[in-house]
Amino acid sequence: MPALRRPCGRGQRRSATAVGIYSAIVTALYRRERTGKGSYVTTSLLAEGVWACGVSVQAALCNATFYPLHDRKNPPSMLMNVYRRRG
Repeated sequence: MPALRRPCGRGQRRSATAVGIYSAIVTALYRRERTGKGSYVTTSLLAEGVWACGVSVQAALCNATFYPLHDRKNPPSMLMNVYRRRG
């Protein structure tokens, strides 16, 4: 499998994991309210990261052509560049 050329943003993985565990907790609480039975909830950072970057992962599995790496100091577009965060 070829390496992904465009990284998936770090926040995307964490946000997807947060939404995944939130929905699991809410569903478990709803089930407990309706049936009186508790539930075990879990999530996977890896699975949620793959879900968040699913289009890129699927494209890589299909041997898609990605944009080549570019010079960070002279990007073709400011929207296509990867930036360092502060702090």
